[in-house]
Amino acid sequence: MKPPRIVLLPRELADLHAIRALARGDASEEQQRRALRCIIEELSGLYRLSYVSESDRDTSFAEGRRSVGFAIVGIVKLGADEIGRAYKTAMADQPTDNQRRKRK
Repeated sequence: MKPPRIVLLPRELADLHAIRALARGDASEEQQRRALRCIIEELSGLYRLSYVSESDRDTSFAEGRRSVGFAIVGIVKLGADEIGRAYKTAMADQPTDNQRRKRK
């Protein structure tokens, strides 16, 4: 049995236009909400089961898509006081410019 084809286009044309407007930087408030909802719920498949019985590879791919949705929802739900802490924690794991130069 052939695994299902993964299609990354929104089901509704209005969602596609909302994402394009968001990328251009001229989306209305409604289009911004619509684009984000489509990206999180539909394109990332956040609320869908990612397991594909025919293929471990497709399951892994679906889990990767879902991780993008989880990341966006996590960022959106951060409280103002948590943003600074989260950013500092993430940046603490990154090498400094001096460390990067020494590696070269």
